[in-house]
Amino acid sequence: MAAMIPDPSPIESEEESRPLLLVYLLYAAAVMVSAVVAFGAPGVIPGLFVVGSWWYVYESRSRPRALLFVSVFFCLVTMFLLLPVVGDARVAARRTQCRNNIKQIMLALHNYHDVYHTFPPAYVTDRDGRPMHSWRVLILPHLDQQSLYKEYDLDEPWDGPHNHELISRMPQVYGCPNVNEEGFTSYVAVVGSHTCWPDAQGAAIRQIVDGTSNTIALIEWNPSDIHWTEPRDPDLKEAVRRMSSHDMREAGGHRHESYLYEYMTGRHVAFADGSARYVSNGIDADVVSAMLVVDDGVTDWDLTPSRVTEYKALKVGNLLRLVTFLLLAVFPFPWVWLNPTGPRGRANAVAITLSE
Repeated sequence: MAAMIPDPSPIESEEESRPLLLVYLLYAAAVMVSAVVAFGAPGVIPGLFVVGSWWYVYESRSRPRALLFVSVFFCLVTMFLLLPVVGDARVAARRTQCRNNIKQIMLALHNYHDVYHTFPPAYVTDRDGRPMHSWRVLILPHLDQQSLYKEYDLDEPWDGPHNHELISRMPQVYGCPNVNEEGFTSYVAVVGSHTCWPDAQGAAIRQIVDGTSNTIALIEWNPSDIHWTEPRDPDLKEAVRRMSSHDMREAGGHRHESYLYEYMTGRHVAFADGSARYVSNGIDADVVSAMLVVDDGVTDWDLTPSRVTEYKALKVGNLLRLVTFLLLAVFPFPWVWLNPTGPRGRANAVAITLSE
């Protein structure tokens, strides 16, 4: 009986293993690329785990048993990568940075006020009264951006040949970390005769009759179509409409992100005294107007939204990348199922048979 069982030679085993090794290397490369595309640089960890796991399964005596162990561990790793707490930590960090940005801008505005005894005008005009430069350019020296301010040509419009080249060099403080639109500001003034920004005139603190702690000077404006050097900001009507809207697509604001979803619930605002807070979308329009107007006498508001409809959108790109990675991760499963015995198992079986 033992003589009837062929004893494979080392040469035959080596020749049989070469195609499998090539296939495995190609598979490993595909998994690693897919993991990095799906998760970024941290994707190297689950990628290596998948590649190493299949090698372990292939070499195991009982592939199904090894596969069961690996599958349980793989599910735990994937769940950890997608846990909301991971996304929440990133959201919290970005939200804090966004809040710090608007406070830093308000500090620069107060430093400007200390020098010129008024806040900067919303925009600077040319001789014909046409807006030329934004207040965001005027406060650059107070944001430790003296060199950029010196490069800016105040004799040329904001979108002139020279100044247009500076749009892409927007200071980091003007952009919320959740927004990746280069050159577009995330923070705007609200212009109007009864706001902190009476058009081409700078307002003094004494003109804020309702008190600096009761009057909003800046708001977060995302999505934004305003370049940071552009002498344009929303007026009172536009700001009230967006902040009081129940349509989250229109209201916009601070974008929260998880791996599979993005959603918006409100925005950061900065008061004229330099303080900042996060307010929800959907606040009553009269309340929003009262917070933006400097002299209406209303200082007690209810910031509770009348109706909250959270805007939540699936990040289709991330979903497709995740599905691709998971499909590649389980791709060898049918082959393992049809070939349950690994090289070690076959070698042991041959040894037992020969000994018999």
